[in-house]
Formats: sequence, C-alpha cells, structure tokens
Amino acid sequence: MLKTDSPTPVKYKLPPMRKRFDQLAHSMGGAGSVVILCAVFMVTFGTVSAVSHLIRSQFSDQTELAEPENVAKSSAGDAQPVLNVAFENAAPDEEPEDAQVEAPTSSLQKATEPPPEQVVAAPPTASIVATAPPTAEEAPATLPAAKTAAADTAPATEEEAQPLPQFDEWLIALWAEADERGISKATFEQATRGLEPELSLPDLVFPGRDRHSPSSGQAEFVQSPETYLDERTLRRMASEGRKKLSANRKLLAAIEEKYGVSRYIVLAIWGRESSFGAEKFKQSAIQALATQAYAGRRRTQFREELLIALSLLERKVVKLDEMRGSWAGAMGQTQFMPSDYDKYAVDHDGDGVANPWSSLPDALASAANQLARNGWQSKTRWAYEVTASKPLDCTLATPDVVKMVDEWSELGVKPVNSKGWSDEARALQTSLLMPAGVYGPSFLTTQNFLAIKAYNASELYALFVGHLADRIAGGRKFTKPWAKVTQTGSADVEALQIKLKQFSLYDDKIDGKAGSRTRAAVGAYQKLNGLQQDCWPGESVISHIQKLVER
Repeated sequence: MLKTDSPTPVKYKLPPMRKRFDQLAHSMGGAGSVVILCAVFMVTFGTVSAVSHLIRSQFSDQTELAEPENVAKSSAGDAQPVLNVAFENAAPDEEPEDAQVEAPTSSLQKATEPPPEQVVAAPPTASIVATAPPTAEEAPATLPAAKTAAADTAPATEEEAQPLPQFDEWLIALWAEADERGISKATFEQATRGLEPELSLPDLVFPGRDRHSPSSGQAEFVQSPETYLDERTLRRMASEGRKKLSANRKLLAAIEEKYGVSRYIVLAIWGRESSFGAEKFKQSAIQALATQAYAGRRRTQFREELLIALSLLERKVVKLDEMRGSWAGAMGQTQFMPSDYDKYAVDHDGDGVANPWSSLPDALASAANQLARNGWQSKTRWAYEVTASKPLDCTLATPDVVKMVDEWSELGVKPVNSKGWSDEARALQTSLLMPAGVYGPSFLTTQNFLAIKAYNASELYALFVGHLADRIAGGRKFTKPWAKVTQTGSADVEALQIKLKQFSLYDDKIDGKAGSRTRAAVGAYQKLNGLQQDCWPGESVISHIQKLVER
C-alpha cells in the first residue's frame, strides 16, 4: 500500500516589528494605534490559522491514497483503400536498408470501451439516414436560462464517486465473487499473492489523480491526428510489414481464405498491437485488470474482465506468467482481452488449444475471426480517401449520416487520384469522416471501418490500422497532408460538450473526447453563429461559446 512520510515539526519565527509599528502609529496620529492594532490582529490571526492548517495536514490520516509520482500517458486519420491483392501499379515506399521498425511512441494500449455506434453489416436495402444539423430556428441563439448555471465539468459517474476501500478488503470481496464462479482458492491465491494496485496506470480515478491529465488517457484520445498517424512510424512499420508478409505468406493466405479478412489488415493489427511481436510486454495482466477494477473509471467492466481472467487460469488455458500485456489487461501479440477468448479465440495451428498468447497462427487467426464476427465484408475496401469539387459541409461527417457513394458523388465527393467511382464502390453505404475537421484528409468509410473500430474503439486506431494495411499492400501516404492542430484538453472538450448539449446541438455522452459527433456539433454551432466552419474544437470556438454564456 502507499505510504506517506512521517510528519516533521515545522518552526516559524516572526521578526520583531514593535519599533516599526510605534513609528508608523505616531506618523498616523491618534487613530494610528487603533489601526495598527487591528492590522496586527488580522495578520497574527491569519498566520496562526495557516500554521494550524499546515500542522493538521502534516498529521492527517496516512491511509489516504497519494498521487503516484509516475503517471502513464485523446480521434482519427485517413487512408487509401485496402484490397486483398497488392496494388498493381503502385511501387512500395522506398526505405533505407538499415531501417528498423519503430515501436509506437506510447505503450500499445487496447481500448476496451465499446464503440458508440452499433457494429452491424447494413443490408443492401437498408434505409439511408441523412441527419441534417439544426436550423437557426431550431437551435436556440442563447442558452436556456435554467441551464446557464450548469457546471462545466461532467459529474462523477456512480463508479467514480464510490470511495476506495483498503485494497486488502477489496480482494476479500473479490474472492467471495470468484468462489461463486467456481474459481478455486488455490488459483485465486496464486494469482493475487503479493498483488498491489499499480496506480501509475492511465484511466484511473482516485484522490489526488486529475482525471483530465493528458498522462491519464490513452494515445488514441490525447494525441492529435497528425501526431498519432506519424508518417515516419507508418513508413517503417509498412517496410517491416512487407517482410512479415513474405515470411508468413502461406499462413496469412490460409487465414484470409478461411475468414475473408484481408491479410494486410491482419498484418496491420499485428503491427499496431505488438510491433509484429517485437514488443515485450512487462505489465502483469492480472495486476492491470485488478487496478482498473479497483480504481478505474470503468470498475464494473474491468471487474468482469478480471474474473474471466481468473477463470481462464482455473481452466488452465493459459499460464499466469503468460498473462502479460497492456495497461488495460489486453494480452498477446494481437492484444486479446480475457472476454475475447471464448468469443473469438481459435486453434489455427491444430494442437488442440486456442492459444492467442504464444502461438502466432492462433493469434493472427483469432484477430481475423474477431473482425469477421464484427461484420467484416470480404473484398470490400475499409475506406476511401476523398476530395470534393465544392465546399463540403463538415457537419455531415458523423457515423449517423449514411449515404450511398452515388449520393456523396452528387455532393461533389470523389476519390483522390482517381477518375471516378467503380461500380462496386457505388453500391456501398458509407459515412464521411473528417478526423481533423477541415485540417486534414477526408474519407468515406465502409462497414469494414466499423469492424476495425470494434477491435479498438477509436477512430485514430482504425485509421492507423487501415492506412498501415494499405501501405503494406503498396499504397502511398495520404494525399492531403495533416495540419498541425492543437489537441484540446479533455477538460475543455468536456465543458464544450456540456454547452453544446445545452444548445441541443450535441446528443452523445460527455466524455471529453473530440470524436466525430463532437466535431460535427462544433461545426453546427459555427454555422449558426456565422463563424468560420472548420469542425474542430479549438480555442476560438471555446472562447466564443464562453462569451455567449457570460452575457
């Protein structure tokens, strides 16, 4: 458990001031003494109060959780279409012979939060939803009077508001639940012997931890698109991916044939999640899951994951020392959560055990199976980078607006570096994605984008994987470059979401993440107020809304 240093006595010495007071009182006349005495009383009272407060704080309850010294380190990007066959007329990126794969700058982290939109394959006859932003008449010009006093930060969730018990007491309660699930005392004690929470992990909520600190979030939600989709990293990983493709061609072809998932996508997930197996995970998955279940923002979710992990140990499908992975408890070369095992894990190498931890064939096949089960459509591109022949309304760039490619074409949308849309593409239902608002590439995303996002609930993650797959297949970098935009902090985005919700422009969760619905709401606000419409939650729109609220 965390400990605090023993308190040390603090000595205070007040300099003699009597002579100075007498001189000052004399200069002020008869009332001077009274004034000075009042001043002395106030200063003395304030000093004594401060000293008393400090001494009390020195001797306060030592069992309180202290802020950890080292805290571990918020959405989107672009991509060329990925095919099941390499590009015929595109030369692969040139790479120096001595280039090495660069591991992602932040620890590889698997998002476990479910994606905001349901991941299902839309039938060809599905109705088209075109959600237009509110008109000036529909949206209020000022905040309703009853709402202007609303706090600028979201209230703590029920889980966040719960006080933290002693960790030992928490483990005792966990054992009672594990016992009910048939987990033996021996398995439980083996997994939890010497276990302590690792309070430097991200996504935790406890006294002393600022939940809006950049170090408290994962890279997909705290980095700007330009930073997350770093060209140098993509180029090097694509080079290494082509080497892995050559070394595992037979395995990848078999997986693609069985599950209908592009070999390039499978390679890209492998690369993103573990640098093609080069990442050596040191974090105990049991410790990570226990920490998140004990002090995380999503305690109920992670408690379930921890209990499932213990059941996997009980069933002897994995050894304790193999259960190593990310801060969220995702494990193996393709980062499987414990709950993923029974849903998606497969035995591809034929040894009788589905082992995504140490068997590469099982790990890659399990990843492909997960994508297939989440709606992957064979021989369909995951996204198209697009441009527009006329100004495009960026408020349409949300997953709620679904149109046939032909309809987007009527709005002037066309694929980059292409003469037009193929017959196959025209039959697709797609959504517009502008990860950096007007400051970066735009895309039409398909059902396959949602399948990747189901693997990790982040636009940036899905774009990284999709674009890396394109690059491995021989595609080139984004046609339109990413501008260097400032990534607004989660506290400011959260406050912005609250205000946009008060305007009835935003109807999604208050999470401090600048996702597509938040960006579209920003664009709608900008349109209603005659501002430059860029659909990016920057300082200018935040300042404008704040001034409006203060009127």
